[in-house]
Amino acid sequence: MFGWFKRKAGPPADEPAGEGGHDFLDAFRPGPDPLPPGRYAMWLPSPGEPRFTASDTRRNVARVYEAAAGVETFALADLLRRLGAVGEDTRRVAVPDDLASFPVLGPDDQVFVLSVSQEKGIRFHFHESATPAYRNTVLAGFVAYLGFRRRVVALTGAALDEPRDPSPAAWWGMMERVVADTEARGEPVEAVGQMLLG
Repeated sequence: MFGWFKRKAGPPADEPAGEGGHDFLDAFRPGPDPLPPGRYAMWLPSPGEPRFTASDTRRNVARVYEAAAGVETFALADLLRRLGAVGEDTRRVAVPDDLASFPVLGPDDQVFVLSVSQEKGIRFHFHESATPAYRNTVLAGFVAYLGFRRRVVALTGAALDEPRDPSPAAWWGMMERVVADTEARGEPVEAVGQMLLG
């Protein structure tokens, strides 16, 4: 089913407790299939965040990309274990060339989509009903989790992921510039990182 998975030798399951981010994934469960109807995107305009350029979501997504560099294969394995897509002994999962997506039932039983690819890295696409506060809470939690994951990797001495060129952060930087330029021209932005479903 997941032909692109390549297991890599990873650290033991021992994880330091009591540090920020360690319990972030506890609320993640497999989401419904099919997904509830509606739009799913990294950012959608709302009364709380009418413009992308000045939004907290923009800043938090940038923080995710920075924090994920070098530990994506560990984070992806952790996420997919929580979603039941890989075995409990899987500690690293190679990032697929082509886009793969998974429905997630997250904190407060809200549904969103996890997607991953070599070009764009690990992303969360939130339902149009999600508030900016919810979106940013999840993103900030993911940043804290990635910091925790990096500390675990350092403690175990496992090798970090090899850098990719171009990196997912470079893709995000290009996306930010395009959207910022569009808003600077006074043109509305309907969505950023919208998931095309169906």
